[in-house]
Amino acid sequence: MDLRTAHPDQPWLWRADWAAGEIHSSPKVKAIFFLLLTIFWNFCTFSALASLRSNVDPDRSKITAWLMLFPLIGIGLLLTAMRALLQWRLYGESTFQLKLVPATIGGALEGVIRSSHSLPPMRPVKLHLTCINSVRGGDGKITDLPIWSDQLEVTTDGAGVIPVAIYIPPGCRPTATEPLDDRVSWKLIVSATANPVSYRAKFEVPIFATSETSARASDADELRAQRDARVNAFQPPEKSRIRVALAADGSTEVFFLAFRNPAVALALLGFLVLWIGLTIILFKDHAPLIFRIAWPFSDVLIGIWVLSLLFGSTSVHARNGDLTIVWRLLGIPLRSRHLSLSEIDDIRSGSGTSAGNTVYRRIQIHRAGNAAISFGDGIADSIEADWIASTIAKAVGLSGSASDRAKNFPARPPLSDYLRSR
Repeated sequence: MDLRTAHPDQPWLWRADWAAGEIHSSPKVKAIFFLLLTIFWNFCTFSALASLRSNVDPDRSKITAWLMLFPLIGIGLLLTAMRALLQWRLYGESTFQLKLVPATIGGALEGVIRSSHSLPPMRPVKLHLTCINSVRGGDGKITDLPIWSDQLEVTTDGAGVIPVAIYIPPGCRPTATEPLDDRVSWKLIVSATANPVSYRAKFEVPIFATSETSARASDADELRAQRDARVNAFQPPEKSRIRVALAADGSTEVFFLAFRNPAVALALLGFLVLWIGLTIILFKDHAPLIFRIAWPFSDVLIGIWVLSLLFGSTSVHARNGDLTIVWRLLGIPLRSRHLSLSEIDDIRSGSGTSAGNTVYRRIQIHRAGNAAISFGDGIADSIEADWIASTIAKAVGLSGSASDRAKNFPARPPLSDYLRSR
């Protein structure tokens, strides 16, 4: 009898590693894959170059520079393979031993991570937990969309073991392996800086919506309290692009300055340049009319997005019972909203723009029976995002911590529903 048949109502027991409470991660498969890919790529590349060199071609000198890109890619693959092989040799296989199976929404992901060759004691380690929604589009292509993430830094103990204890707030989506066109998975990425290569491991973890035992509830309450303490004790860094100040009239002012996230803004700017270059080629080569209409339209949309990231700013003025939000571009007010306390159900951080496996945060104002108002996208630190939301909420007059208010807050609808409605 297979695990699915034995536990039809417990999908977290359908995988042998989840059922055993031990999830494994090893750079061995990655190292072998890149090693074989490197051998294949370089064999094909140098064989082709040798063939071209023997061919008398008066234009050969004009194309040699472009052909050198292929050996450079081969060198990059070789370095990647060597790095993975060295990680395998230094750290071996890593095992994440779960405290409880499964981890629960509104609860905690807990356990310890051990590697075959232990990390040095008291070494800082970054934990990055991400929820990914894999959605199949109308063309059959599956797109991975990060919809929630959080980061935490811990320290290895005296034996080099990595402790894991991450609070998972209500409203997150549980693991869903079915249907295949709308899957939800949770990935834990663990990394530590070291010489000559850094430590890195990735685990797919089971996180489901289950009833809490008293032990689970106690653990969740403790982690929630620890997170609230981190939020309350947060101090904005001096170079932060988000300024919080107290105005002369007693209101709290929050300024989200332009160019808050240079990495995302510059990456999108580079993409826009390439997209514009493609548009120019389409017009130069007299592409079909539909392409010459669609591509410039896309240029405009992406250009507006880039302008908002580079030059868009937002200011928030909050006082007891009163909230005003003003959106600006190049310092010019474009739109404003004024809300009274009676119109606001909650103010807290939510998922915003994603880049890679990182989901940036934004501030959301939830209103009964109305769509949420969002602003301040691009906050990398979830603790900072929660602190900003809590600061605004307290200034307006909402009581309780963000996590307390979120306990009974409804879960977000599946992202695939939104995508299908577009």
